[in-house]
Amino acid sequence: MERLGEVLLRERSWLRFRYLYWLLALFALWVGLNFESLRSAMNVWENSNTFTHCYFVIPLSLYLIYLKRSTVLAIEPAFDARFLVLFLPLVPVLMFAYAGDIDLLMHMASFSMLPVMIAMAVGWGVARQILFPLCFMLFSIPVGEELVPLFQRITADLSVALLGMFGIPVFREGLYIQIPEGKFLVAEACSGIRFFVSTIMLGALYAYLLFNKTHKRILFMIFAIALPIIANAFRAFGIMLVGHLTDMKHAVGADHLVYGWVFFALVTGLLIATAYAVRDKQETLEEEVHSVAVGWTLGPGRPQAITMLLLFVVSFAWLHQVQHRDGHETVVFPDVIGLGEVFSPEVYNKPRFPSASKAVHLRVSLPNVNDMVTHIYMHGSSKDSELTSSANRLYDPERWTLDKQSTMNIAALGGEVLVLDIVSNRGERKRLLHWYRVGAYLGGSKIRAKLAEAFENMLGRAAPGVAVVVSLDQHANTHAPEFQLWMKKIAQLLNNVVEGKDA
Repeated sequence: MERLGEVLLRERSWLRFRYLYWLLALFALWVGLNFESLRSAMNVWENSNTFTHCYFVIPLSLYLIYLKRSTVLAIEPAFDARFLVLFLPLVPVLMFAYAGDIDLLMHMASFSMLPVMIAMAVGWGVARQILFPLCFMLFSIPVGEELVPLFQRITADLSVALLGMFGIPVFREGLYIQIPEGKFLVAEACSGIRFFVSTIMLGALYAYLLFNKTHKRILFMIFAIALPIIANAFRAFGIMLVGHLTDMKHAVGADHLVYGWVFFALVTGLLIATAYAVRDKQETLEEEVHSVAVGWTLGPGRPQAITMLLLFVVSFAWLHQVQHRDGHETVVFPDVIGLGEVFSPEVYNKPRFPSASKAVHLRVSLPNVNDMVTHIYMHGSSKDSELTSSANRLYDPERWTLDKQSTMNIAALGGEVLVLDIVSNRGERKRLLHWYRVGAYLGGSKIRAKLAEAFENMLGRAAPGVAVVVSLDQHANTHAPEFQLWMKKIAQLLNNVVEGKDA
């Protein structure tokens, strides 16, 4: 088995080193172009325990490439223009994500760009040998927390089924699960998403290292995906079972966390033990160099290199303009006379829109509509004011849980709103109507609102956006003429905000 240094010394090829310099230059360009995106991603890695493992992804990828060094060094690299088909679309996607402050899309574009750039620089012959390490870099993308509501429901469904199988009486309201001894909430922290995301990464790594056959790798990945979901349901069921058997003396508070971490440590051990138990007969990843007579070329030809550099320069210039766009707030506080009584709700009893520029809270009194409260959050055109931030909360998750979600078309408003039926830990029920107004878009889709915001920014006509949350009784008559008239007034109010009018 030949060492990297021995290969280079025997060939005495400085072109190898010069090609590595070209790769380092490309990496520096990638960092420069994606600096804001990388800083944003690292901020997520640092502040969310779900993505702590992302710090190790790229170093692990580079180590996996290092293990293939002998095979890679035996192949002559060359610029492969075919990868431009993948690379070129990523640039406008990155720009669009910057314009709309769409962090997830921005992270996806940035971390997809790196392996594509490497493959384009070295050519398919080399890239094919390190295909998994290149794809493994995509685990740097902090994605998965969007699945939390789905995983909460899955955990609640499976836990209730298991309680029923053991003959334990159970009553469920949304994410609240009640047994005779007490009530449990399948909170966001109980969804198991943290363990799921890291387990998928570990599963992919072990599938690559311990299996040679494609079908075995696929089967092991299916196992790695299913294991944390099923395990989390058994963990939640186990906590409830302990509470049932001990009359709620255990399995709550600190015990809850201890049982969770110990259980998941055992599941991780099960994943690794299973991988080693059924692994294929291993052939070392570091293969013999079959030919050392093939020299590495200096890199891509001059036309291709100049084209790539110009592309980076243009991208830098455009992104600089987006990142430093005018932060002046153009939000005009609306005249709410006749729409309701302005008041200051308690912190725990109102939605959370931390990046809102301004907000107004109205208590509304209408016939046949009881206990109606309207929250209007206005967002300016500055980059620091984000309309559809992932930190937004329509209700306090510590006090309320989602029971049902649907949509409703309100003709007087001129669009379709999101309808959330929520239930509290005291059995109270509320209905929330939620929608956005940004540019020409009015509706309850967070994704469409984000795209409309990005589109306005890219055209250089960024305008304020508005998010509205209406809280009312679950059985309120939303078809009543008084309610429809009030909705028309709200629609006019939103038009005034977006168009910058005082009234």
